[in-house]
Amino acid sequence: MVKRNCHYFKGLYNRSVDLFKQLNLLRDAWLPWVALGCVELDKLCNVHLSIAEDWEINFKACKQFSQDIAKIQE
Repeated sequence: MVKRNCHYFKGLYNRSVDLFKQLNLLRDAWLPWVALGCVELDKLCNVHLSIAEDWEINFKACKQFSQDIAKIQE
């Protein structure tokens, strides 16, 4: 079986390299969001959300993020 299909190995290997590159890009894009699960959100909010404008900016960022997620699912 290996002898009959060895000519496919190079293409298979190259395709797998491409897929792992794509997977790494996707992982890197999600890493900041996963990191939120590793902190105490109350403390983080107290440090970074001190005025109303901070909250507004972050709510807009959340809305944009949810729209980006919707695009991925399509």
